[in-house]
Amino acid sequence: MLEETPIGRIRAGVRRAHRERSGFAEASGGGLFAVNRDLARAEADEANAWANLRRAAFGDGWLDASLSYFARDEISASPAIPAGVFDASPATESDTQFRRVQANASASFDVTDKIGVSSGVDVQVEEGERTGAVDLGFAVLPSAYELDRVVGAVFAEGRYRVGDGLDLSAAARVDDPDDGEARASGRVSLAYEAPGGVLLRASWANGHKLPSFYALGDTLVGNPTLKVELSETTELSAQKAFGALSLHATAFSSRYRDLIDFDFTTFKLVNRARARVDGVELSARFQPSDALLLNVHATFTDIDVGGSEAGLLNRPEAYGGALVEWRPNADWTLQANLQVVGARGGSSIPPAFAL
Repeated sequence: MLEETPIGRIRAGVRRAHRERSGFAEASGGGLFAVNRDLARAEADEANAWANLRRAAFGDGWLDASLSYFARDEISASPAIPAGVFDASPATESDTQFRRVQANASASFDVTDKIGVSSGVDVQVEEGERTGAVDLGFAVLPSAYELDRVVGAVFAEGRYRVGDGLDLSAAARVDDPDDGEARASGRVSLAYEAPGGVLLRASWANGHKLPSFYALGDTLVGNPTLKVELSETTELSAQKAFGALSLHATAFSSRYRDLIDFDFTTFKLVNRARARVDGVELSARFQPSDALLLNVHATFTDIDVGGSEAGLLNRPEAYGGALVEWRPNADWTLQANLQVVGARGGSSIPPAFAL
């Protein structure tokens, strides 16, 4: 929804979704090796609502204010996995609720024809609760957690048009969670429009990611001592348009410290001391008319976890897809998506006969 009002332009939206899934339990050995053929099942309801207000200010500048709400309720049950090479995994069932409210406000304006700045504040409130049980066979243990977190942040960005097709931008952000220490992150990027219409970009950024409530509180695999993930990424990209066809290529290199991953030997989520992901992203966009769009993309990566050959669980080194979008009129948009995912490492409790 888009509405022009005396106080500015208001955009708002609401989304609801119901999801159901079933399959062999994680670490069961899948369709080939699972001894217990019962399936894990889950269903979830999601609701998302958001609103944004934009108002002209500072001449050509803008004031923005946004508010969003997200809710997810999930019921799941997973069967027991019999002992094999490793110990057995018990049956579990759970009822999980998660809520998140996020509000932010920012201002942006041009200081001169070449310099633009923006800054703002962001507040995110999260609440998570789970009730459930772990069936050990000889006893049923309760499985529950109730966690909440408030993260406040301030951010700023500057843009400088050097001239002759060269633009420089830099951004900084400080996040301060109520359950941890404040952390700063930043980004620097350079864009250059070369002769012939080739757009070149180079960027460096660092960041951090807080452990999820599931990672901290789950009875079986959760780890309340998990540290914050730290990352550092460098990217180089090139983009060129040939009429209705646009080609884009990006090479990237990411370094991680304390990356959260599953450790099968301890059956817990742990922090990996070091991890590296290098790769290339390729995409092509073809739009012969306003009504038709075709987009294809592929990503190829090389993943290294501290020299280990195991890699990262459930993270493929190659994946891609295609999108076809058709807009017959202003009221309808039809899309078809195809996703292709390459081989990825998994985890299981190998039954003795599979060895």
